[in-house]
Amino acid sequence: MPDATRGQAVSEFVLKIRQLCNLACDYCYMYEMADQSFRGRPAEMSWPVLEMTADRIRDYVRLEGVAQPRVILHGGEPLLAGPQRLARLAQLMRDRIPGVVLSLQTNGVLLKPRILDVLLAEGIGVGVSIDGAPAAQDRHRRFADGRGSSAQVAAGLELLGSDRYASLFSGLLCVASLENDPLETYRSLLSYRPPALDFLLPLANHVTPPARGYGRWLGAIFDEWYAAPVMPAYIRLFGEIMHLAAGGAPRTDFIGQPQPGLAMVIESDGSYEMVDALKSAYEGAAATGLHVSAASVHDAAGYQQAYMDSSGVTRLHRTCQECLVRDICHGGYYPHRWDGASFLAVSAYCEDLMWLISHITHRMREDLAFLEEGKNASTRTA
Repeated sequence: MPDATRGQAVSEFVLKIRQLCNLACDYCYMYEMADQSFRGRPAEMSWPVLEMTADRIRDYVRLEGVAQPRVILHGGEPLLAGPQRLARLAQLMRDRIPGVVLSLQTNGVLLKPRILDVLLAEGIGVGVSIDGAPAAQDRHRRFADGRGSSAQVAAGLELLGSDRYASLFSGLLCVASLENDPLETYRSLLSYRPPALDFLLPLANHVTPPARGYGRWLGAIFDEWYAAPVMPAYIRLFGEIMHLAAGGAPRTDFIGQPQPGLAMVIESDGSYEMVDALKSAYEGAAATGLHVSAASVHDAAGYQQAYMDSSGVTRLHRTCQECLVRDICHGGYYPHRWDGASFLAVSAYCEDLMWLISHITHRMREDLAFLEEGKNASTRTA
């Protein structure tokens, strides 16, 4: 087993500090899809495991020279850890890991003054997962008893966006849904004044295929976003497509060439895992069999590289190799490429990705042509 990836060094560490959640979203990859391994894991990452994890990250970032390693507190719902434990955890990470940047991803239900004061004092950035307007939020993101979560999340976001806590606000994450109007969704998200937005396609593959139409759904949002005189919030998916279309290098595994080693997940029991979205493919898809008590981050990164090579993640289907948007899409997000045997298939969202990428690059070419014509006209009249 190699001791490091051939790609970039690991710079992001996702810690599943809480295994369980206070919502029961019906599309959740953790609890509702193929992998049910959460049932055998502790509800909370123990303190000894947290200490071992901090030491493993410290050793790795020192050896690799990672200047600003990111530790993302995740779950389940990380805010269930409570303010005191979060404060203690932040101090541990800061004491052990040089240059660490701390953040968490939450469903927003527990964003209240007491916990926000702790996050502010500890400098822990906050990203919130939300589906949009109240009706959209309550359709899938509900409590176990069926109650919607929109009122609690809206109240939490109002607090997070207030002058006192706005410095913590890193952005909103929204799963695209054909059940919801795209522009209503987009405008609802913007009403919370986020610095950034991210839209994700629902986790689907060739075994559990998605509906069609997500390209145009996202395209409607792109058109309004792109036409705005001032960018209201950065949207990572659109920004990445434009960046790659302009010849930039991939910066995310959602679009563009997968980058082994960029992120590492550590489960509540201390197990190293690969990107947790793989849980949507099959039981154990994200597992490495390695634990922080016995294996280094280098060991886990080496396993990840070997897995990606053997499963087809780093190779492309012939259709993708010959595709006009290959260097932008590069087969799409690899959990979407699962066909029941490997990740060598085209993306289950191939048609929608082709439409969206073609639409965005067409708009870019139109604007570049307009600018070039204006430049030429100026030259002729000079």
